Amino acid sequence: MFIVGLLLLMVGACLVYGTASITRFIPVRGKNQALQIKMIGLTCAVIGVIIIFKSEIPRYLEWIRIL
Repeated sequence: MFIVGLLLLMVGACLVYGTASITRFIPVRGKNQALQIKMIGLTCAVIGVIIIFKSEIPRYLEWIRIL
């Protein structure tokens, strides 16, 4: 589950920070749709962080543990 959380976090970050480049490829009719892309990315990132904190860190990543 830790890896799934990391993947969701990365996808969410790419959606939030890459909204400008995404809207170049997908025709956007207003700022509302760009905001929806950012909200989807933020939701993915938040779910990813929750999964990361709730899951057990894999053995090979124990050296990263801060908490």
